[in-house]
Amino acid sequence: MRNPLLLIFALFLLPCVARSQQPVEMAFEHDAAGNMVRCYVVRLEQPKTNKQAASNAIADVLADKPTAQTAAPEPAPVEVQRGERTVRIYPNPTRGQLRVEVQGDTQQYTYRLLSMSGATIAQGQHDGGSPLPLDLSAQLDGAYLLQLIWPNDRCTYKIIKN
Repeated sequence: MRNPLLLIFALFLLPCVARSQQPVEMAFEHDAAGNMVRCYVVRLEQPKTNKQAASNAIADVLADKPTAQTAAPEPAPVEVQRGERTVRIYPNPTRGQLRVEVQGDTQQYTYRLLSMSGATIAQGQHDGGSPLPLDLSAQLDGAYLLQLIWPNDRCTYKIIKN
């Protein structure tokens, strides 16, 4: 045996270190085109046993605390900064109603909603100072492209309809 310290570390210390680590999950942030732009490490709570969860729920009911909602949280808006202009698109993915907000620029822009095959679904002009509502409820579930066009700039965003 060349290094007895290595054997001691492997047999005794490594299992202790492995057990003490808190479970983690990786979370990724993507830009409008679906490219990964950031990676986060999210620390997870140790799962509670059924007995602990039941006793906590009973305590909450007895204390008149509101119970946890089972509805899925609203997705975070897509927010892209381009110069002084900030574009927010939400909710994405959407079930049908989509809102586009352009902040920092009140200049009129052209919008086009396209299918992935390039067919125009909706288009028009809009002022940057007010939110643009788009209704995709009549469209099939899938991916769409939203183009926002200014005289000197053009942005394309991927929209998902569920």
